[in-house]
Amino acid sequence: MVFGVTNAFFSDTETSTENVLSAGSVDLKVDHIFASYNGENCQEGNCIPTGLNLILNDGFEGPPTVTHSTGWDIFNDGTTGLGWHVEWVNSTTPFGGFDRPTVAKIEFHKNGNLGNTNDISDGWVAHGGKQYIELDSDWVGHTATLNNEPALARIYQDVPTVVGKKYQLKYWHSYRPGQGLSENTMNVYADTAPLRTVTADGTSQSNTLWIEYVDEFTATNALTRITFEGSGNDNSLGIFLDDVSLYELSCQTQLNGNSCSLWEEKDLTKNDIFWNFDDVKPGDYGRNVVSLHVVDNDAYICASVDGDDDENELIESEKPFDTTPDIGELSKYIKLFAWKDLDFDGVYEPPTEIALAENFVDLLNNIPFAESPNPVTGGSTNYLGLAWCFGEQTVDHTTGEITCSGEGSYDDAQTDIFEAVLRFYTEQSRNNPSFDCDSLDLDTY
Repeated sequence: MVFGVTNAFFSDTETSTENVLSAGSVDLKVDHIFASYNGENCQEGNCIPTGLNLILNDGFEGPPTVTHSTGWDIFNDGTTGLGWHVEWVNSTTPFGGFDRPTVAKIEFHKNGNLGNTNDISDGWVAHGGKQYIELDSDWVGHTATLNNEPALARIYQDVPTVVGKKYQLKYWHSYRPGQGLSENTMNVYADTAPLRTVTADGTSQSNTLWIEYVDEFTATNALTRITFEGSGNDNSLGIFLDDVSLYELSCQTQLNGNSCSLWEEKDLTKNDIFWNFDDVKPGDYGRNVVSLHVVDNDAYICASVDGDDDENELIESEKPFDTTPDIGELSKYIKLFAWKDLDFDGVYEPPTEIALAENFVDLLNNIPFAESPNPVTGGSTNYLGLAWCFGEQTVDHTTGEITCSGEGSYDDAQTDIFEAVLRFYTEQSRNNPSFDCDSLDLDTY
């Protein structure tokens, strides 16, 4: 046997596809969870609904409109009026010889006895207008006879909201007359957060009885899903809902004659103000706790306080003491102490809580919250305590006591205004081993 030599070669190719390098990110979010002025705490109150009702078709007045002689009818998701969508609550198997419709349906009722006293009696009326909905719906409507099918439904709207803002949700619920608690249960949600479970007993009742419920929540997304979900027995009986409204709340309270505001985790805007005091006097003091959230990657955090002095007006009693009549002097008398407030209570507790900066001069200083080699962990929550004083501030690093003395002369600061700027800066720590806050230019962040 003869083997001939050729120019052919053995070969093989292996290929790895869809390899991805994706850039990470660092995102800092801030909330203001505590503020005090001269020992009085800021607590949100006096919240006033503002703007327009954000719920569309809030009273279920239509479209769609019930025209059937019985005074009720069912409508597919997508035909349930502006804004509203419907889903079935539970999974199910065929019932009574019928398959549950793939597209969820919601049941609308109309006022008054329209010919079928088993369904709509004279006393079954909406809270407002002429229509309301039932959250234990129906499969086939008037096309066939089917009773007690598992038809619990949820109805929802996705509403534009502002992250960190508070909202007030109001709605009216009635039991189904003649049915007990197990037939009249409704769950209410803002996104996936439960707001309330409503129950009502309609046993031995022949008329609807509407009760108003009010819930508040803070938006965590730019779109918030408002959901009303039927619960209890899944048998096509019960759970009435009407007149839903959602308003943004304007929440401020008076703190020593001045307004204050607290907010939850968010990106700061120009309207997020930590200090707003229009008549501070020597010896006045206050405290704040700021919560810092670093999303995703481990990072360093710095803060700074600076701003602009305004002479405002030069009054007679100020003139003998003011050598710079075109420049305000207030900032040089405001002292600030900053620390890591581990239990976010606004109280400095050494030695476990670490002092970061003390007795700022003209407030123009960096606060080194987390520097190399000790970054904060991505996804963690950290708390910065701040104590300010108009006068001389003393910090006892053994007991944690912080005092403010107004003794002395501050006459050159009369009527002056200091417009402070509180900034926060974060930078990734990986491959960045030598970061320190003092290297930052205060004017660049």
